Amino acid sequence: MWKLVRDRIPSILDREGVRYRLRKVESEDEYREYLLKKLREEVEEFAENPSEEELADILEVIDAIVVAYGFDWERIGEVKEKKLVKRGGFREGVLVEILG
Repeated sequence: MWKLVRDRIPSILDREGVRYRLRKVESEDEYREYLLKKLREEVEEFAENPSEEELADILEVIDAIVVAYGFDWERIGEVKEKKLVKRGGFREGVLVEILG
């Protein structure tokens, strides 16, 4: 099963004597697909072990997603701020159960 890894992982595996196969994504669509899989993987790892290290992994994947999709961090910040003002954030721990 192919898995997206950080760029320097192959050289680390070489140093450790680990056998592996290597290939690069063949298209932008494939790259985006693997980034989204990696994001899910990193979020699951964070859920199992909340730590700064795991959170940093999530942010690294998000940085790559921003570039892969051609998004702009400034614009993302603006959208985030508008949503925060209009709908609030997640800091108060508000829970809702929709009935019927």
